[in-house]
Order: sequence, then C-alpha cells, then structure tokens
Amino acid sequence: MEILGKMKDSNGRKSALRNKMKILLSNEIGYCYGVEDAVEIAIQIARNNNGKKIYTYGYIIHNPETINLLQKQYGVATIENADDITETNSIVIIRTHGAKKGEIEKIRQRGIQVVDATCPFVIKTHRIVTALQKEGFFVVVFGKSYHPEVIGILGQVDLENISCVQTKEDAEKIDWKLKIACVFQSTVTFEDFSWAIVPLARKCYEFKIIKTICEVTVTRQKYSADIAKEVDTMLVLGGMNSSNTKKLVEMCKNFTKTHHLETIDELKQLNLSSLNKIGITTGTSTPMSVVEEAIEHLKIKYGAILEEETIAI
Repeated sequence: MEILGKMKDSNGRKSALRNKMKILLSNEIGYCYGVEDAVEIAIQIARNNNGKKIYTYGYIIHNPETINLLQKQYGVATIENADDITETNSIVIIRTHGAKKGEIEKIRQRGIQVVDATCPFVIKTHRIVTALQKEGFFVVVFGKSYHPEVIGILGQVDLENISCVQTKEDAEKIDWKLKIACVFQSTVTFEDFSWAIVPLARKCYEFKIIKTICEVTVTRQKYSADIAKEVDTMLVLGGMNSSNTKKLVEMCKNFTKTHHLETIDELKQLNLSSLNKIGITTGTSTPMSVVEEAIEHLKIKYGAILEEETIAI
C-alpha cells in the first residue's frame, strides 16, 4: 500500500507538471540593436550633460515606459519641432526614426549641438533616396504617411521628387515619370505593397525597387508566427503607436488569439487561467524589463514555467 501510494503521488506530480501553463518566448525579443544604441546614447549624454538641457527630437523610440524613464530619471525632454527648443545651451538627440534634413539643419543653425541616433538602417535609406534623386528618379516611399520614419525619408529630398504611397489612391495620383524608384518603410513587408508594383511600373520608362525593409523586423515576424502556431494565446508587448508591434499583432492573429499589451497593468487585467501555452513576443522598442515583468506575473499568478525550464518526464 505504501508503494502504491508513492506511485499515485508520483503520477499526480507528473500530471500536475504536464498541466502547468507553459510560456514560449520568441527567438528575437526585446530591443533591436538600433533602439538599444539610441537609448544608450540618450542615457550616456544625460549622465554627462555638463549642465546642458537634453532633448530628443520626437519620441526617441515608440515605447512609453522607456520615454518615461528618460524623462523622469534622466530629465530628457521631448520636442516635436526645432521651435520647441527653449534653451540654446542644449543637446538635441535625433530619434531612431530619423528626421527631415531641413529640421536638423535648422537646429544646427541655432548653434545647438545635435547627436544623431537615427537607426543605421534608416540612415541607409536616407542615403539611397538622396542618390536616387541625383540619378533623376522620382522616388516612391511605400509606408504610412504619418509615421515619423516616412516623414524623415520624405524630408531628405525635394518634395516634388518624392511621394508616399500608402493606398491605391496614392498610387493613382502619381503622374507619368521618366524614371521611378521605390523604397520601403523599414517595418512594413514587401507583401503589404506588392499590389502597387505593376501600376507604378506602367507609369515610367525605367523602374527600380530597393527593398529597404529591416531584416530584424522580417525575422522577428517569422519567429513570432512560428510561436503563434503552437500556443493558445500570444502576448505581443509593445507601444500602441509602434508600427512594427502592430504588424506583429496583425500577423499573430492569423494563427491564434492575440493580445496587444503596452503595460504590465494591462496583462494583470486578463484572465488566462484556462490556457496551457502562452507565447510572448515584443516590438523592437520594447525593453527586456517588460518581458521579465510579464514572465514573473505569469509565474506568480498561474504557476507558469518557461518551456526551457519544463521538466521532461
């Protein structure tokens, strides 16, 4: 009887382990390298500011927790245009999404120090667009017209030589050109704008496409989709105004129920007790601290375990 009791107890423990909620993390998670560098630049400048006021031109990244950290702990203020700078004895950090060339020049003309934290991938697109204009191309930017990255790209060349295409109506408005070249907002996919290729190609003699889509964004979407196929629910952690985060949400919804969460408080309001597997991914502007908080909450409230920590039986 004693042996039988131990066997039952052992089987009961195994069953409990099998039924524990499991957490699956995407292979790419947390800050991308461009965001990580930009945040580190802002912190280092704030720590060694020599009494200067520190500004970021626009939100340095699309994550409210990081913005609040920079503002409250390091005194970094955010401005939306050059005229918002009230102190000339200051340093302005250009956001990861970049800015219009004219706006940056306007700041420098006031004798204000500018530190460029634009993502290297976005800077590459700026250089490509500038070179295309010199080669006589009319440039089409595939992306969201209101997104700061697109606004920055459009601001690198003369406006009569460049346009954003977001909708079919935008494409229809473009007149016949001798040469057209297309680039992409870094966080969209080629498939998002494949519908525009043939109509635009018909509007010119020479047509060129340059896929300025960030590889980190592409692989993150792939890894997130892989996880979404295996779980009951996906938690996508990131800013509500983050384009790449919203794209992850859209993609994950193709495979499973998906929650877009900006803060841990939003996670705490969900009832996930009936789930066996939860997947977690993040936008490229989401710090690992948010991921760690989410995992800790799931462990405490539901007894969840990371899949890599699961005991094999």
